Amino acid sequence: MNLAITYISTPYKVYFEDVGIRNGVLSYRQIEPTHLMENVIFNELRFRGYSVDVGQIEVRDKIEDEQTGLEKEIKKYLETDFVANEGSNRFYIQSVYLIDGPEKRKEETRSLLNIKDSFKKVIITYNNVFDGYDNNGIYYLDFYRFLIDENSLYK
Repeated sequence: MNLAITYISTPYKVYFEDVGIRNGVLSYRQIEPTHLMENVIFNELRFRGYSVDVGQIEVRDKIEDEQTGLEKEIKKYLETDFVANEGSNRFYIQSVYLIDGPEKRKEETRSLLNIKDSFKKVIITYNNVFDGYDNNGIYYLDFYRFLIDENSLYK
């Protein structure tokens, strides 16, 4: 597993301080709660003084080669929405609007589970699955509690 930090200035992710300007620039074509929630989390992290990056994790998957029928290994990159740094503190954060079942939970935790350091892994959800840690040490946090309690990442 390799963790490569990709900076926000890459062409893949753009966040706006003013979501109204974002909506205007996009001609009101993309007003999805998932994107808006991610934008709000980014702004809140920056407001709290964190430097914020996008995490990219290299993983290797095994798939069956269609031509030979043999198993082969492929390299894939998974994304962690935010890598928030403040001094010696680091948080890996996924913004997830809705976790509506085991498949969605597996999809959203995959990148975090492939990060092998000891920094805190957090999933911020709008549909508050529960506040607390799962069996893999991932901390689930309600979106509104994250916004209201500036120390919520440290719990």
